[in-house]
Amino acid sequence: MWRWTTILRLCPIKRGHIGTVVVMFSLQFLVLLPLVCHDMPFSVYFELATGRTQASKQAASLNRDRVRRARHYIENTYTDNPVYYTRMPGNGNQLFLAVSIVTVKRAESKDANQTIEYLIQSAAALDQFAKSVEFMGRTFVFVCNVDLKPLTHKDAVYLKEYLPFTERYGSSNFHSWDFNVPNNNTLTYRQMLHKDVYDKETYDYMYCMQVAKSLGSRYIMMVEDDAVAHKDLAQVLHYTLKNRLGPDADQQQNKSFAYLKLYYPQRWQGFANELTRLLDLLSLGCVGGGCFVLILYICTFLVRGRLRVKLYGWYFLIGMVFVMVTAIAVGRQNVLDLRRVSKHLYQFRPSPGCCTQAMLYPSHIVESLVSHLAAAPTGIHTDLSIYNFTRTTGIPAFQLEPNLFYHVGMQTSLQLGNKRPEEFLFHV
Repeated sequence: MWRWTTILRLCPIKRGHIGTVVVMFSLQFLVLLPLVCHDMPFSVYFELATGRTQASKQAASLNRDRVRRARHYIENTYTDNPVYYTRMPGNGNQLFLAVSIVTVKRAESKDANQTIEYLIQSAAALDQFAKSVEFMGRTFVFVCNVDLKPLTHKDAVYLKEYLPFTERYGSSNFHSWDFNVPNNNTLTYRQMLHKDVYDKETYDYMYCMQVAKSLGSRYIMMVEDDAVAHKDLAQVLHYTLKNRLGPDADQQQNKSFAYLKLYYPQRWQGFANELTRLLDLLSLGCVGGGCFVLILYICTFLVRGRLRVKLYGWYFLIGMVFVMVTAIAVGRQNVLDLRRVSKHLYQFRPSPGCCTQAMLYPSHIVESLVSHLAAAPTGIHTDLSIYNFTRTTGIPAFQLEPNLFYHVGMQTSLQLGNKRPEEFLFHV
């Protein structure tokens, strides 16, 4: 059996240097990273330092703060005059983007101190997005209330005073009509009965999508009421549509697409045993190894020392391992956030199947997509039906990383119970 002394004897690196490497690894993983990452969700140290109960309390506190700031924004801006929005679809100018916020009343929390009000947060953030330099004057944001009893949805009723709305089972304050259910010329959406909540969720999504399409915009953004836009949404989306999917893109990228996914659950964005994630990790390691060798070269040059060329490979390997293990400990979700430095650094890649919190569609795809969803077998979730549409038609779909939306819906609209609290520990 090999012993450490044998390994050290075979290794061409000086023992003094090995001691330095051991100290470096110890400081990084036993001192520095625990101090920096103990309150950083999705890092190894967060899981060790923070209990589920404490994380749930932090998430609830952050949600209350977001609600307070969202209400303050809505009540203290000129959105109390919805004329800015309601006149746009009929003024003769084609809209660039119609944004539909799909919402339904959620079950009341058993905890009297827990604030939900996800819709208000989503509406405030999207209103700011619509007023950005990139999208102001050509964007229409509306609330699509699909609750069976729309007047009992308190958050949606509250927003009626500020934002345009439509109700599947009620009224609308802008020009829209009750569409017929696809593949059925006799039933309207409000007349249709559903077998279960998942079937209703799909048809709710279809209804709001068709209302958005009726506005005549070039693109449609479908946002669920527990998705809150990131501050970088406007500039990154504008850049992506112009340079990757629009007229300024190169010939290979300028093609039809089914949708652009703007949110993917963070719990599934970590390093995993799949090719793209492994390549990400390997790329980080190569960059780290190169930097490690460069620093070593500069240091030896400054002290007029000499280092054998064949040792650089060993030091590259040490640096590579150092950076890769650091990335795993910090978590891919947190490493991805470094890409927010520039709109040019966001990753543009093929889309996975899940989920539908925030999706951008070209308007011309809506009719065929809605027909596909109407014909889908009962029991299939909306996101999987949409993904099956891309596989059936061969039309590509894409995703941007890191996420351009936050998910605030700790309490789901489909069933009671909470999700993992670390997913909701963030400041908007």
